[in-house]
Order: sequence, then structure tokens, then C-alpha cells
Amino acid sequence: MAAGSISGDEFVKLAHDFLVLAEKTKDSWKIKEIPDKQFYLSKKEVKKISRQHIEQKQVINSISSHWSIKQVFLQCRWIQYEDLTSIDKEDDCQLELSSTECVTYEYHVVYSHSYNVPVLYFNVYHQNGKLLSLDEVWSDIPECYRDRLLEERWSFITQQEHPLLGRPFFMLHPCHTKDLMAQVTSIQDDSHRNYLLSWLCAVGPVVGLEISPLYGYGHAKHGD
Repeated sequence: MAAGSISGDEFVKLAHDFLVLAEKTKDSWKIKEIPDKQFYLSKKEVKKISRQHIEQKQVINSISSHWSIKQVFLQCRWIQYEDLTSIDKEDDCQLELSSTECVTYEYHVVYSHSYNVPVLYFNVYHQNGKLLSLDEVWSDIPECYRDRLLEERWSFITQQEHPLLGRPFFMLHPCHTKDLMAQVTSIQDDSHRNYLLSWLCAVGPVVGLEISPLYGYGHAKHGD
């Protein structure tokens, strides 16, 4: 295989090695099998997001393009004022409930036979099951990544049909994965480090997927 890419058989082996690591670190990754002997790695994670942050994004996303910057600012300031005046200062529990919202991140790792690399698919949804929009997903990307990826916004994260489930999912486009992993594997001290682990460490944080440092204390070796 070309540098930075892996075969389907290698993906299967690497995925099982990665799951051994996940179990040791008490991470919640699982293998999901479907007919025709296909499978993908899956993980769900519930996170708290500032309700004010969500409401501000919803207002901004709904504002017509002809609104002035001043109008946008006033609308967001109104949200902040409403949030503050609606808080019962004597009830700390109410404060916590009214200022945060739990959302579920669902991550899938699927092998792409077209690119010969793994692909990270994900969805984010509210407690009522409503999916976050692409704009909302993009605005949740850490600024340190967002600034660098702004020029490739519409090609870096896209919404497509999940190749195994047939449902809409966001995905990190795999067009740069091979080049990225060729560079990563060329500079690593341990050339046998699990490819999937290295890849997830590189791309996961962009969409809120953090990899525990505990993975570094006994990573599986490719081919063991």
C-alpha cells in the first residue's frame, strides 16, 4: 500500500488492536457488525454545552444577511440579559440546569475502500433527538483549528449518507488523510504504533473527540 494508507485487512486488525487498548483505558469504543461481514467502530459521548452559547448561535444562524452588525450585537446582548434576569439566584441547581444543555456526540470509524484510509463519521444531537446543523457543528470546532480550516470549510466537514447505515452523518473528508498519516508515521519514534490511534489523536480533537493520555502507556503494535 502507498505510504499513509492501509488495506481493508489491515484496518480489521488495527481496529481489534485498538479495541484492546480502549478496554484497558476504560474507553467506550465498540465494534458494530452489520450484514456482509462489514463493521465499524462506534462511540457515544454525552457532553455539556453552554445553553447561552447554543441560543446565540441559533439567533445568528437565523438572522437575514441584510441585518447590520449593530442589530446582531443587540440581539445577542438581549439573549444575555434575558438569561441573567431569568436565573433564580437562590437556587444553584436551577442555575446549572438553565445554563447548560447535554448533547450527544456519536462517532463512527469506517474504512473507505476508495481512499484506503479510515474515515471519521459523526453526529451531534440534542436530548430531544434533533441534530445540530452544519453551521452549529462548525461553530463548535475549537478556534485553533477553525482558523486554519476556514478556507476548506465546505470540503473538510461535509454531510453525507453513512456508507453502512444509509443515514445522514457528518464526516471528516478523507482526501488529506493519506498525506497526513504518511507524515505522522515518518516522524514517530515507534513506527509500529497503532495507525488508528495515531490518526484519531490527529483528527479527533477537531470535532470534540479527545483521546486519553492513558492510550500511550501500552499501545498495540501493528502486526503483533
